[in-house]
Amino acid sequence: MFNNEIAVISGRNSKDYGVYLINGNIFDKPKRVVEYISVPGRSGDLTIDKGRWENIDITYTFAAYDNAIERLQNWIAFLNANIGYQTIETSLEPELYRQGVLREISSPQISMTGGGVVDVVFSCKPQRWLKTNEPINIKTSGTTGTIKITNPTMYNARPLFHVKAVQDSADMNIWNYILGNDGSLTTASRYTLRVRTSAEVWVDCETGQAYNGSTNYNQSVYFADITGQDDDIAMIMGNKTPDTMSYVVYTTIMAPSGEFSIAQMDPRWWTI
Repeated sequence: MFNNEIAVISGRNSKDYGVYLINGNIFDKPKRVVEYISVPGRSGDLTIDKGRWENIDITYTFAAYDNAIERLQNWIAFLNANIGYQTIETSLEPELYRQGVLREISSPQISMTGGGVVDVVFSCKPQRWLKTNEPINIKTSGTTGTIKITNPTMYNARPLFHVKAVQDSADMNIWNYILGNDGSLTTASRYTLRVRTSAEVWVDCETGQAYNGSTNYNQSVYFADITGQDDDIAMIMGNKTPDTMSYVVYTTIMAPSGEFSIAQMDPRWWTI
């Protein structure tokens, strides 16, 4: 049981409704998506790691201690009015938030004393996002420069870039580094973000889309790897390498000021 905690969902505080968070499985962890294959005559299963995590159902139990019918009905009406993924915060984890879509709401249980409780289930994305995710200005001064960005977690981050190239063309070099168990530092990956338009563009490494509002710029924005081969829009920062138990500890971004008039990055740090 929790001690009358507070939940903020889509910016609305449960306390404003006279409703408090008293229970729930909010500390449960999502399952990693792994395929297990049994081979006749061989002990143990083959495993294929899909590189992703499943959504997780989180149940939040809310209570109202007086006038419960009205208070809980108002809270339920607010929750039902929201469509799609909602931002979910609680006072139990003030530095983190989840994103969940409403799955179901139980029938309120009302006591003779006027109090009552209700269970609310959200299907949540596996990530618990850090509230410290603030846009980082990666546009440097001078002819060229390097920004060092440290990932505070051990989980992959697929950032959102906000860029505007000068003279229809700009390149941004992105290098990921791995810290080994022995303290060694090696290059994990090198990419070049190539922008071939002077339009203001958002590049989403999670969805693989480049856009400005409803306008798609996928044909004008792409990543190239170290060999120069064009790649999908998907750049990982902070990747744990299972075979070496090493971690990408930081990324350097070289963003010449003469090529970008806007160069920002929302890192999207997260944990589970």
